[in-house]
Amino acid sequence: MASGVLAHPPWHALFRVRLRWDGLVKSGNWTRKHFLSTPPLATETPAMRQVMAHPYPEQAPDATLFEEAGEEYHEGAAGTEEFTALKHMDAAVNSPSLLLKELVKAGKYEDATRVLGELVDMGVEIVPHPVYHFAACDALLNQNLSQDERVEAFAQWWSYFPPRTEVKDAPRSLKSVLALLSRNDPAPDIPLIIRFALLAASKGYAPLIAQEIITTVARYATAEVSLGFLEDFCATALDYEKSLAKGHRPSRRKGRLFPGSIPFWYGQAINELALSGRSSSALALLRRARSHGMRIGWFAYDALCRQLRLESKSDKVTAVMHMWRMQQRGEEEFESLAGEASPSPELTQRHDPAERGASVQTDSPNLSRPSSESGHSGFSSSVRLEATPSPEEKTQRYHPAERDASVHTDSPDLSRPSFRSGHCGFSSWVGLTRFLKRSLAAGETCMSAEELSLYITGCLSTRRTTLVNRLRARAYRHERLIEHWAFAELLRYRTTGRSLSTIMEVFRYHFHLVGVPHIELDIRLDCTPLRPMIRRKLPPTAKHTLFMWGVFLEKARLRDEVDWLYIQFLKAVAASRELPVSSTSFISVHTGYQSVAREDHSRCIPPPSLFDARHFALFMHAFDRIVSPRVTSRVVLDMYSLGVAPNDEVFMAFVSSLRYLPTHCPPTGMLDYFEAHLQKHDRSHEEADSGWPKAQALVFIYSGVMLRLLSDNRRADAVDVGRRFRAKVSYLTGSTEAADAALHQLATTHALRTF
Repeated sequence: MASGVLAHPPWHALFRVRLRWDGLVKSGNWTRKHFLSTPPLATETPAMRQVMAHPYPEQAPDATLFEEAGEEYHEGAAGTEEFTALKHMDAAVNSPSLLLKELVKAGKYEDATRVLGELVDMGVEIVPHPVYHFAACDALLNQNLSQDERVEAFAQWWSYFPPRTEVKDAPRSLKSVLALLSRNDPAPDIPLIIRFALLAASKGYAPLIAQEIITTVARYATAEVSLGFLEDFCATALDYEKSLAKGHRPSRRKGRLFPGSIPFWYGQAINELALSGRSSSALALLRRARSHGMRIGWFAYDALCRQLRLESKSDKVTAVMHMWRMQQRGEEEFESLAGEASPSPELTQRHDPAERGASVQTDSPNLSRPSSESGHSGFSSSVRLEATPSPEEKTQRYHPAERDASVHTDSPDLSRPSFRSGHCGFSSWVGLTRFLKRSLAAGETCMSAEELSLYITGCLSTRRTTLVNRLRARAYRHERLIEHWAFAELLRYRTTGRSLSTIMEVFRYHFHLVGVPHIELDIRLDCTPLRPMIRRKLPPTAKHTLFMWGVFLEKARLRDEVDWLYIQFLKAVAASRELPVSSTSFISVHTGYQSVAREDHSRCIPPPSLFDARHFALFMHAFDRIVSPRVTSRVVLDMYSLGVAPNDEVFMAFVSSLRYLPTHCPPTGMLDYFEAHLQKHDRSHEEADSGWPKAQALVFIYSGVMLRLLSDNRRADAVDVGRRFRAKVSYLTGSTEAADAALHQLATTHALRTF
């Protein structure tokens, strides 16, 4: 009974009541004086005053009370080592770099940088630790550093990252660095990437980063830089493997260097150089690899043969096929010596790039006509698998007043459902959405970029924003679908009239700013939706750069704006082909741009595959729009100087721009100017291994002039130009359709029966 009373005293209930009153009463002047308020503690209590008033001794303590440290003390201290060793203590506790490590752990990177500089000046050895990875990443994200300072800061911090044998979770750190290098920079920083790759290779991480690093350097660096880096990278990786102790067992974890790794890396570089349009550099690297006895994979041979066929270099294709067969013969001899069976003929034929190229060439309906995606020359191709058109058909095809619509109109693909502004192959919008949802989940696409752009526009017009966001998130799970969805949104922004800053922001978020106009747009006129995070930016292709140059030219309204864009374009094309931009006709005419310096090829440069004849056709139409036909015609000279072969669209734009020709006399002055420019840049053009020889350029120019004069009913002047053409050029009938059409018209006239 008593225990129950003591366990539940009555003042507990009063305390609860007091809490309720505290919650109900409002705070104010009255409550501060109320009994419910807790009084503040005094600053000095009586006990504190007594302690402060207590007298303390004024004399210093006597040191004679203690004994001197003799041998007995040292012997006793030595006996405690075995007991203190039982407690785990870090070996680097007394290291001077302990403060540096703690500062990096705390995220004080500025103080850590200052301490690191002082330790380096004093010559203190810093113990490697994985925590320095975070300081290196902070140096990558530091916007206050210049490009060279950022390279040095990152390399200094990352040099203290431990080697492969001392770290268990190294792939995670390497992936984060690669993501920062690719995602945060507008364009790849080639010196920084090369510095990081060599440091990582010296620590044994070469197999973990080789695939992404080698392809990036081969795509955005010059051939000289790529070859030097590849040799240094492979040599550094081999040096680390040799530096391991002889009795050390090789690590079985991911990151080990295998015997076939270096030939595979060379094959990756050759493949990327070929895909980037640097076939000569790829062929030189292949010969160098074969001279060292490396067995390169068939994928590199196949990519190189495809690119050489696109450039119409049949002699080099033969050389590549010969090297492949010699490599296959060497492998068969090695296998026969080892007592193994030789590969089957079916496997050899399937891997033979010659057979693969022949099958591609046979299956293709027409290799002489350029597709809307390739952009290669279809003007002077001599390979034809379709029936040769009659002279009347050639004349109608290349007549300036009548263009063949089939050149710009692609036949629809009936093998899959199409979507065209409200019409699709499904019974309802829901069925189309379900089909698109399943395709994106499987990592595939069922629509072209144009169709997907129309679908997104239709969804947003009916306020299906959540549906678009979910489909976008599903597409961004697959890296190969990011490019497709991003390009569809770029097309939608262009058709809906969004601002240039919005389009540029979307492009910058998804792709590297390489091969596009370099312009800073700080003002955002439109808002863009939030997008999922991407691991790395994607390399742009020719269709992406063509889209961006077209958008900029659409916004240009003045002659100076078009001139500025054209100069930026010529710089990019000249850098991609490692040619001086001052050799172009436009730069030589404009005195204000003659002192343009040569591009620094140690930085990121666009690959040649990003530009083709379609880009020059854009500028020809832009110059023609602002009434500059003379400049439009001279774009062809810039194409010759930079080694870009024309197509049918360029030819028709060139014929249209010749309306400025004098009407009272033959255009001998214009022809003299063109021939002088071609003769001036003929030698440098041959050194650059161009795909557009001088003879083909003369055929292109004379054919356009003759067709222009014939369309203007100036047959006498056309006859004079035709005779000059016969005297200047040794033309073989049947090699070019445009020239055949012009000569056929001249031959059918009464004035040229003796031609």
